[in-house]
Amino acid sequence: MFNFFERRKKNKPKILYSEVFKKYIFQDDRLKIIIVSAHWCDSCRIVKPIFEDLSDENRNNTADWFVVNSDTEHDIVKHFYITSLPTVIFVRSAFILYQGPMIPKMSFQNRIDSLLRN
Repeated sequence: MFNFFERRKKNKPKILYSEVFKKYIFQDDRLKIIIVSAHWCDSCRIVKPIFEDLSDENRNNTADWFVVNSDTEHDIVKHFYITSLPTVIFVRSAFILYQGPMIPKMSFQNRIDSLLRN
């Protein structure tokens, strides 16, 4: 029986560190969705909960979700040539499929769906 009062644990994105960056991002052909943000960035504070909600809503998909702190993970920021925050990156098989600002939630979901179909 379903318990309406029991809270389901949310599926949050994993924190990505420079030490394991290449191991997780370039190891297979699964879709990787990354957001690069900083704690002092006001836009990042607005976008990060939306990103986390999308991660939770897509927990059954074959995509891996990651969060990168730009203040501490300089190697990752340099690798992707990040110049503005927040930046969203879609990677598959070591190829960058999209890199840019966060897009509206529905457009983001449509992009995820189309990339997972391919």
